[in-house]
Amino acid sequence: MPASQATRQSHSEGIYHVIHIRSRFIRTHVNRDTSAFELLYDRYERILYSIALRLTTRADLAEAVLSEVFTELWKRRLPLDLTKHRLKTHLFERVETAALRLVANA
Repeated sequence: MPASQATRQSHSEGIYHVIHIRSRFIRTHVNRDTSAFELLYDRYERILYSIALRLTTRADLAEAVLSEVFTELWKRRLPLDLTKHRLKTHLFERVETAALRLVANA
């Protein structure tokens, strides 16, 4: 397979994966699908933790940030219009807000 075709196929698979995560995430909020929520957590936990750690400079606070963000998503089932906001951007904003609030109160 030519390199350009392999690149296109890899890109297509990546796009499919993102669409799959988004659709599973929507079902999570509609049906309380724990496997979809676990998929979301597995996909974003590392990057969100690293952002939280960079903002809080403390592992315990970074873990608290992640716990708060994912618990809030699960409990409140926040309505997300994924046509206007990217899921990743939404999660990054929630982590930043929670981290800054915890640092201010620590």
